[in-house]
Amino acid sequence: MQWKNLIKQALAMWAEGADDANPLGSLSVVRERMKSGNLHSAINQLLEDAFLRLQERSPLYAQLLRLRFYDKEAVHLVANKLSLAESSIYRIQREALHALTEIVMEMESSTREELIADFEARLEAPTYFDLVGVETHLATLAEVLTSDSSPQILAIEGIGGAGKTALADALMRRLIRQTSGYAFAWVTARQSGGMGSGFQTAHAFALSSNDIILSLVAQLWGDAPGKPSAPSEALHALEYKLKTIPHIVVIDNLETIADVEKLLPVVRRLAKPSKFLLTSRQSLFAETDLYHYPLPPLSLEDSLTLIRREMRNENLTDISQLPDTELAQIFEVVGGNPLALLLVVGQCHFRPLAAVLADLLEARGYRTEQLYAYVYGKIWGNLDPLSRNVLMAMQLVPPKGEEDDFIVAVTGLDKEEVMNGIDKLMILNLVNCQRDKQIYRYSIHSLTRSFLHQQAVQWLTESLA
Repeated sequence: MQWKNLIKQALAMWAEGADDANPLGSLSVVRERMKSGNLHSAINQLLEDAFLRLQERSPLYAQLLRLRFYDKEAVHLVANKLSLAESSIYRIQREALHALTEIVMEMESSTREELIADFEARLEAPTYFDLVGVETHLATLAEVLTSDSSPQILAIEGIGGAGKTALADALMRRLIRQTSGYAFAWVTARQSGGMGSGFQTAHAFALSSNDIILSLVAQLWGDAPGKPSAPSEALHALEYKLKTIPHIVVIDNLETIADVEKLLPVVRRLAKPSKFLLTSRQSLFAETDLYHYPLPPLSLEDSLTLIRREMRNENLTDISQLPDTELAQIFEVVGGNPLALLLVVGQCHFRPLAAVLADLLEARGYRTEQLYAYVYGKIWGNLDPLSRNVLMAMQLVPPKGEEDDFIVAVTGLDKEEVMNGIDKLMILNLVNCQRDKQIYRYSIHSLTRSFLHQQAVQWLTESLA
């Protein structure tokens, strides 16, 4: 809708009231004024603020528009009051509407820039310069998140190091600048860092659902007076805010929350019209009202693009010029896991590429141990013996995957036991499933295969010692 039509709608509602579904409600300059009232009062406040500016620029324009739209006076009466010809009233009214429209556009632009800065400040500092192979993901998720008919809760799911947080961050930065229909918030339950932090532990204890609620309140209220502090009060206040002003809220690293089973009902309560985007290493297949978005590994082509770009950025130019056939060895060992790809590149400062890849396969070296501990450590420690046996047997499954009968044959276990193990491993994103009509094939990621080759055996041996 054009700006001039929006301003006419605002003037028409000046003394009459606004419909809650009115398109004016999508303007940032209106939404900011809704914090202390409803849509009608927000539009009125916008008009009063705009008229103050118009009064400074042209008292005649401001007076004429007030008489015509607020007082609803006829043209001939306005002409008499202003000592002007009726024909002049129409001309001046057009000019005044144009001037008022420009003022509101200036206010919207200024408010948008302030909001963008505020929303982006709520995100964590990005750990990437430019992502590879994410355009399709960004387009799909942006469409789903901003669609009125889509589920209110979305989950990006995938193995550690797959780039879930980076994707969510890039998505939020895009939407913050492309849409004015939502406010934005971001909270994280991360307990360990990524490559840039050297995998260092960030929290010594798991956060609770109450911690997440209070963190959201602290972010959305800031230092405003009357900010609720008790969890129950905070939840009620948060519900009112998210129901009044649509937000897109990211909860990052959901799997590390101590009582996630309590948080999900809270999220459902807070959603609609607000949307929630979750990132999790564990797939939430049991939650039927979620839009599941499994994040696949990078393709070989995208992996090579990432490898070469990172090598150039790190001044490893000589290695970056190796042919695709040699650099593809990295993909064969770690697959398209961005974190693992970057680790291999970083290690090339100190050791030949062949030695780095051998270390990954043989589970040698401090950084290799760190990578496996970051991606698999907690998961492996919590696997039951049956799931461990099934996962170890998955090394015999070719990369393209096999059906369940093949896995049953190589494990020697009962089919029901095998499928129970696969179900658990799929929830943890340790086993992938490719569907072709009614044929289901199961496989593991290349990095998981490398992990199982030696590191899992070492950990299993240590646990039995």
